[in-house]
Amino acid sequence: MRKTAQSPVNVHVLVDLEWSPQAGGHVKCWERFAEAAIKVPDLDLTVHFSGEKAQTRQLSSHVKFEIHEPVFSTRRIPFLGHVPDHTDMGQFHPELARHLMTADVIHTTDAFFAFARTAERLAAQTLVPLVHSVHTDSVAYSELFTRTTLEEKFNILKLNRFLVDKLRVPQRIAGLMQMRLNKHQSLCAHVMTSREEDRQVAMRNVSPDKLSTLRIGIDRTVFKAQRGDRTKLNEKYNIPDDALLVVFVGRLDEGKNIYVLIDAVERALREGLPVFLIAAGIGPAANVIEQRLHENAACVGFLAPHELAEIYGSADFMVLPSHVETWSMVAAEAMACGLPVIAAAQSGVGRFIGDSHAGELVHEDSARAWAQALHQADGLRGNTNLRDNAMLLAGEHFPTWLEALQEDLIPVWQAVRKRR
Repeated sequence: MRKTAQSPVNVHVLVDLEWSPQAGGHVKCWERFAEAAIKVPDLDLTVHFSGEKAQTRQLSSHVKFEIHEPVFSTRRIPFLGHVPDHTDMGQFHPELARHLMTADVIHTTDAFFAFARTAERLAAQTLVPLVHSVHTDSVAYSELFTRTTLEEKFNILKLNRFLVDKLRVPQRIAGLMQMRLNKHQSLCAHVMTSREEDRQVAMRNVSPDKLSTLRIGIDRTVFKAQRGDRTKLNEKYNIPDDALLVVFVGRLDEGKNIYVLIDAVERALREGLPVFLIAAGIGPAANVIEQRLHENAACVGFLAPHELAEIYGSADFMVLPSHVETWSMVAAEAMACGLPVIAAAQSGVGRFIGDSHAGELVHEDSARAWAQALHQADGLRGNTNLRDNAMLLAGEHFPTWLEALQEDLIPVWQAVRKRR
């Protein structure tokens, strides 16, 4: 049947990461958008993920997930076992290409791996427009994890220092990733960013009329003003009644800058601050937290949204040490519950906190600076204005998922289809 301008726009979103119930924020973001799309009848949405087993998950008559076995997963590369999310290193994905033949719009969420490369080839052949959104600072991540890999795997006769300091391999890899991102964006009909620095990069690749902002949403039925049961939480995790309770949510690895936070908590404890860390997530740093912080921390693993909301209602502060976040779903959700945030100034959420009196910004990436921030936070415990300001900030900057879908994404998809 011939499509008209009034026909539902058929959009295929590509998320070249493994889908699982414990997946990170990038995957969760598109899960939430898909759930919101169920309420939008003039949109046919398919979100593609990677996974160990191919399957279709039908959310409604017009929204579904397609999960594809990777052509060449990073899981098959032994020295990449510590990467935060596995992806497909293949150059072309035939099964994905077959699905994309029906698309009005192909929306990529990375520029580097099998899904994005397949989309580029299909777009060139069929003239279907590409839309791209930036969700992760992949260039910074590539430099960080290349450095970590070289230091871990080539710690022989100072070979790692030669590769890192002399040959500057991490910076070279990051440079190649930046070139790849530039090329991909230049092929797109539209690019969506969140941070100003990502927008500045995109402006070198597409014209200003092809740029817009993409916001993440909040499920306000779960994350809302509430007071948790601190006494119950203290009993559950053996938290001292007088402790400054801070919570970290995310993957427990180098990419989230968790080791600086561990150093900071350890330092603050030596300085006499009664601080307790709840670390919600999985990753290699869990053992380090338990070994170094002992009874002053609890690694609680992956938690469901309602469990996180209960903790947000009971804790004193969220801590967000990562400085390569474009957005932070967990920070937005925490603030919606009234939990103030201590964040790295370079993080995506840092630009919102500023002088809002909804938390603190840490401008120096060091244990000393983060320990000092914890001491300052201790003096603000019980400040109801902080909690009120956090909720106001969340309401000002973060819509619901349905609002973000209808206001940020769908108008772009409809417009690029018309230009086809």
